Amino acid sequence: WYTPLPNETSDAALVLNPFSRWINYYLEGLDWMMKNYKIDGLYMDDVSFDRPVLKRMRKIMYTNNPGALIDLHSHRQYSAGPMNQYTGFFPYVDRLWFGEGFLYNQMNPDEWFVTFSGIPFGVMSEMLQDGGNRFLGMVYGATARHSYGQFSPVPVWNLWKSFGIEDAKMIGYWNDLCPVWTDNPIVKATIYVKPGKTLVSIGNFDTQEQETRLNIDWKALGLDPEKARITAPEVKDFQNTRQFKPDEPIPVKPKEGWLLIIEE
Repeated sequence: WYTPLPNETSDAALVLNPFSRWINYYLEGLDWMMKNYKIDGLYMDDVSFDRPVLKRMRKIMYTNNPGALIDLHSHRQYSAGPMNQYTGFFPYVDRLWFGEGFLYNQMNPDEWFVTFSGIPFGVMSEMLQDGGNRFLGMVYGATARHSYGQFSPVPVWNLWKSFGIEDAKMIGYWNDLCPVWTDNPIVKATIYVKPGKTLVSIGNFDTQEQETRLNIDWKALGLDPEKARITAPEVKDFQNTRQFKPDEPIPVKPKEGWLLIIEE
């Protein structure tokens, strides 16, 4: 229920139960659109139906187009967060956009991981509010969507393309077996590893500038430490190019980070 109030404010404190036999009409309409408009996906914005309805939707979509995708977007609202509200949906959606009302620069790493990233639940996520934080987002494999926020994600996407990220395996700081880790607990590192080359995303979650060194399991990366070099490639609106030695302390500005490539 949405009530407009003066001075461009509103009251949206009530979530109403929409259930009735009209749900069947809605699902029949979806089936008709899949058959007649050949749509290849749905974008769901703060829906209030339940898991059984979504299961029926997924079956309709799969029957008509097995490759159809479902995007799920939500706001923090008045709940404990959309991850709690929509947990039962996650086996049936392809992508999350949980970012409206999120205060990215006030969130600690656990909040990023559990309430935003989708990673514990097997789905991807993208940032929204004010464009998110492009430095910390890469620690979770996330960018903003195009045209949302001050900074375009295209330069980071270009780095993904030149690196060949589709051939890489993502291993996050939350994995005890991650072969690259920092010596500073407030600075996190996630890697995207492929034969002969590794992309490292470093994020400083503190409000103060930090320094960190990288601890590297060279054998796990398949690299020779005597030949390896660490490079920060030029990424527009993100970082200037720079070289680091493997044992060199890396300065990281507050709430920012680096994208580093380790290769021989």
